[in-house]
Amino acid sequence: FLASGTEMQGQSGTLTINGVDDQYFYYGNDEGASIYNLILNKPGNSLFIDGALTTNNLRIINDLNFAASNVGIINTRDNDQRIIIRDDTTTISRLGEGHVDGIIQRPFGTGAGSFKFEIGAGNDYTPMTLDLSTGGSGGDIQAIAFSPVTVNGGNRIDSVRKVNYWWQAIKTDTTTIGTDLNVKLQFPASEMANINQNDAWLRHFALPMQSPAWGQVPGTNLTWNTSEASALITNPADYFDELGNFYIGEKSLITFYSRQDGPWTDPNTWTLDPSHIGAPLSAGEFPNPSPSDTLDNVYVGLNHIVALDTAISKVDSLIVRNDSKLDMLTNIIECAGCTAAGKGLFDLRDNATIAFANTSQPSSTTTLISFTDYVVSPLSTIEFYGTQNLTDTPFGFLTYPNNVLVSGVGTKTVSVPLIIEGNLTVETPALLNINADALSVYQNVINSGTINNQQILEIGQ
Repeated sequence: FLASGTEMQGQSGTLTINGVDDQYFYYGNDEGASIYNLILNKPGNSLFIDGALTTNNLRIINDLNFAASNVGIINTRDNDQRIIIRDDTTTISRLGEGHVDGIIQRPFGTGAGSFKFEIGAGNDYTPMTLDLSTGGSGGDIQAIAFSPVTVNGGNRIDSVRKVNYWWQAIKTDTTTIGTDLNVKLQFPASEMANINQNDAWLRHFALPMQSPAWGQVPGTNLTWNTSEASALITNPADYFDELGNFYIGEKSLITFYSRQDGPWTDPNTWTLDPSHIGAPLSAGEFPNPSPSDTLDNVYVGLNHIVALDTAISKVDSLIVRNDSKLDMLTNIIECAGCTAAGKGLFDLRDNATIAFANTSQPSSTTTLISFTDYVVSPLSTIEFYGTQNLTDTPFGFLTYPNNVLVSGVGTKTVSVPLIIEGNLTVETPALLNINADALSVYQNVINSGTINNQQILEIGQ
């Protein structure tokens, strides 16, 4: 079928596609085509939709019908096209098999409603149903299904224990969908064997992106239908308030590696590659991007400087290594799962630095909280670059087991006796006041700033 010239419009009547082989609907125009009723009744293979532009799609006015004897599909994916359900009153009748492999777009109104998208990924039928309980401002929604699922720092889906399909539903404009969105996702029955329903999660990435970008519903709060292989949110309290990407699977622990200097919350700062030089992550992907994702492992390394630009981040382990620096600013990192055995390592390795600004301190109760093990290399450095009274119990230790660097504008004060087992370095323009009975430095004092010694400074053991 070739549509050329102006838009092809069918205001009544039915077009039936029933060929045995692959068939093609091609637009040679700028407008696409509108068909009143389209019946797909193919014994196999596909109807491919194609066109010169991605904006001249196939519109269905009254009914898109997959006949009872049909086993064929409509392919819009390969050529970046869409099936557009034109009106609220337009229906999709699926009496037999078949679906759209690609995008279906359909309108939604200002009230509540249920909208089923008869979509699939390739030959597999994977429909999505969206239930809007409060309505919105009206507009159009596009939905599409994909396979396989690639595990990343956002979806956190286990590489094996997952439904190997994911879904995307987005608005085509700036309209809103209301505040209560339930979603039902259906997939091939064989996928049910891949997951433990109680351990699985429905993961959601909001589009347009919001903060936090990721949300989730535990499998225990989903209604599982094993006969049709589907999952539906059970409790209205778990409904989403935005469209986006949807995944189903058990969660895996994610390890983040710094790949460049940058803020903690910038996905370009991180990679999942242990070499520290892999590909950057996508929007919304960084350690602890949402309150529900608290078991990440984090490595800052390869000379990178990472600044903790969020008030609190919850992780499972934190390793700073390879001449790198973690700048805590005045913020907090907490070990959320450290009550479990083998959890909760903070490791400051050789030649690595952890820095504190303003009045912040290296503390196991106020800045790096609740880790099970605090490991500090003698060759590492703790940096103070604010206006601070240096604590005498860094991370709960009775001494500084490593080097101390005093830098930046602001007065740093030693007001209680303390011991630095490594070097003490005071850099311009820093000022260090020693008001305690004794500041003991076991190694060297390296000074290019100002030391105001009002009590005792001991150097060497």
